[in-house]
Amino acid sequence: MVVEMQHKIIDDYGRRSIDLTSGGKAYFIQKGTYREVEWRNVEGKIIPYENGIPAKFVPGKTWINIVPNLKDVSFSE
Repeated sequence: MVVEMQHKIIDDYGRRSIDLTSGGKAYFIQKGTYREVEWRNVEGKIIPYENGIPAKFVPGKTWINIVPNLKDVSFSE
């Protein structure tokens, strides 16, 4: 999953505060394809939702990449 979360620089070192709770847009990538979904924080877990229903994960490891803007994400073969 690639999730879009609001980033805010909080000091002169460039450290960031990232909004992990508000939800937003995401790409859900499985079996070589991706689709745009929404993400929500449910009891501290980042969960993908499609049409208001939690999306199903395929068995295996899950990676979540956090980016400030999905427009910066691209896919290639």
